[in-house]
Amino acid sequence: MKKLMFAFLFGSLFIACNKFEEIETLQNDETGAEFAVPIGKAEFNLQELLDNLDASDSTNIFVDPDGTIRLKYRGRLAIKTAFDVFESVQRTLTSIPVFPVLDSVMALPFGAPDSIDIDFMNLKKGRMIINLGNASLDVFRVNYEFRNVIKDGAPLRDTFLLGPGSFTDTVDLNGYQLVPENDSIYFEYTAVSLVSGNRVLVPLFLMSIQDIEFSYMEGYFGQIVHEGDPDTIKIDFFENWTRGDVYFEDPTITIMVNNSFGVPTQSLINYFKVKTVKDPDPVDLMSQYITDGVDFGYPRLPDQVGQTISSHFVFDKSNSNIDKILGAGPQFIYYDVDAITNPDRNQAVRGFITDQSQYDVQVEAELPLYGRTNGYAVEDTIDWNFSDFEDVKSVEFKIISENELGVGIALQGYFVDEAGVVLDSLFESQKFIVDAAPVDDSGNVISKTKKITFAPFAADRLEKIKAAQYILLNAFFVTSNNGDTSVRVLNTQKFEVRMGMKVAY
Repeated sequence: MKKLMFAFLFGSLFIACNKFEEIETLQNDETGAEFAVPIGKAEFNLQELLDNLDASDSTNIFVDPDGTIRLKYRGRLAIKTAFDVFESVQRTLTSIPVFPVLDSVMALPFGAPDSIDIDFMNLKKGRMIINLGNASLDVFRVNYEFRNVIKDGAPLRDTFLLGPGSFTDTVDLNGYQLVPENDSIYFEYTAVSLVSGNRVLVPLFLMSIQDIEFSYMEGYFGQIVHEGDPDTIKIDFFENWTRGDVYFEDPTITIMVNNSFGVPTQSLINYFKVKTVKDPDPVDLMSQYITDGVDFGYPRLPDQVGQTISSHFVFDKSNSNIDKILGAGPQFIYYDVDAITNPDRNQAVRGFITDQSQYDVQVEAELPLYGRTNGYAVEDTIDWNFSDFEDVKSVEFKIISENELGVGIALQGYFVDEAGVVLDSLFESQKFIVDAAPVDDSGNVISKTKKITFAPFAADRLEKIKAAQYILLNAFFVTSNNGDTSVRVLNTQKFEVRMGMKVAY
């Protein structure tokens, strides 16, 4: 987890000496029975820290042109294909049963649902099977034609002789185009007796159209709701939170869509809810765009066939209550977003689908590190071993911090033994070891701060902490002007802490 504030300001403060550079400004100075011992120095450039963060972490970190650090959390990428979206069409087209041809002219139902009006469909797969039976001794010349099934500009037609017995013919429909009339495909045939010369109806004539798959179609595809899958975005920034408030100035939630369906489509947002650190119940994201829906971009006829149109919509504090709920310590974002085609039911708007059409939807939450806090507290633990110091009468820790961030930090550490018992604390009470740098009205730091803090330990206290196994650190953050001013955290800012220890024997 990228615990930006805590990890680089405190997690390294009391790490073993070999993890630090030596403090150049503190010398090993022996004065009688006193020794000044440099413990270490930690210096952090935020850009270097960002470059070294684990790329596999779920948090994405970006830097704006002005240097403001931005945290992004993304939900699952939801993909819907042509078959997923128009499964009802495909299922209907592939389930046309065997039916009898009872007249010389028949209107065969095309099979699309009532709300769909297909102008034409190009086939990449399918077959037509006809079975004829003749129980007489006569021979018939049979001519048939599908005037709505066209290839290379000509309708599907054939001529054959039907003698006594049966006849079966299979036609590969790959490459044909279906152009229905009134949702029907018209089939016409003539059968002429070679004996009498008269037109007759074939006694047994069965037909089926099977395994149809389209490569392209145009028309009006109805108003259909395509269900998405509910998802959750975890915001790990507050994973170690214990108390206090943080307000982010410009949080956003973005819906990103890539769409190659040539069909008007709109979001159907069932819910957006945010679980914060302080409220046990999720809070609804409120916006007129949640009520009305958000239009997705889509490729248009005739010039954008085969193209993918990318679009996005941003919920921000100008069009929603996002600053109140996402700016107040978000832990989880729960959402469920569906899609609805042809939301206006305008049949004059004709669209298209290819067999490669798909759309994908992803939701992204964004927290720029620009905000304010007066009490945001976190805690963590670090290992500690002081058992090697024998016959020590007193110790005084010296902490020197230089800070270019507009964030001040108060710290308290508790020395804890193996059984979890608190043996003593670093300070008598929580103490500021880092002063917030002053900022201008835009939250930009105008100068850095320096602070020196002492933590004395007499012999009786030292005896207590020798059994400590770890230190429980509680950190308390306050932005400039006692938390009343929002500040920007920039990638160019630096923080340095040096720690020394004066030991008396």
